Amino acid sequence: MKSNVKQQQRSYIRGREKYHRYRGLISVLSQVIAALPLFLRRRLLSFQTVSNANVARLIRYLALKTLAAECGEVISIGSLCFFGAPTRLRIGSHVSIHTGCYIEAEGGVTIGNDVSIAHHTSILSSTHTWQDPHVPIRDQPVVNQPTTIADNVWIGAGVRVLGGVTINTGAIVGAGSVVTKDVPANAIVGGIPARVLRTRHAGEDL
Repeated sequence: MKSNVKQQQRSYIRGREKYHRYRGLISVLSQVIAALPLFLRRRLLSFQTVSNANVARLIRYLALKTLAAECGEVISIGSLCFFGAPTRLRIGSHVSIHTGCYIEAEGGVTIGNDVSIAHHTSILSSTHTWQDPHVPIRDQPVVNQPTTIADNVWIGAGVRVLGGVTINTGAIVGAGSVVTKDVPANAIVGGIPARVLRTRHAGEDL
């Protein structure tokens, strides 16, 4: 088990090293893509959606870099990901977004540095109002609810993060959880709705 963890860590470091090795080329390619019309850049964001090849990941990253309000370095975007309103997305560096994630940034989504978002996770930033019983819910106003994911957060597979939530630094969200309220720093949460299960401690081996 420990050898597998070390091997994965070495692979992750090599990915960063590759990025920095080709940083100049990546910068030039980013400028080229930024000059393209908006509709083409949006198409590139879903380039080779079923592929996890490095080239497909790079093109998706470069497209996001030209579309997002803010976008850092070394961002891995897996296959079959969807970004709603990417111009309202702010994302830091060293972020991995795995296969099948749905990020709806209409109300504003901020993702910090060193964040890992496992496959088939949904992050929302708006919701329908429903107070008027005489109007179909689908026809009632949509309210923006900015969502924030701070630095060094791990979000497990199949998580649902609802609008207006802040997941604070160092938190871990267990697979399949539905996050309906703020998550404290260094908390491990899980369940539907997600609740604090325990708190991480310095030097703890998880």
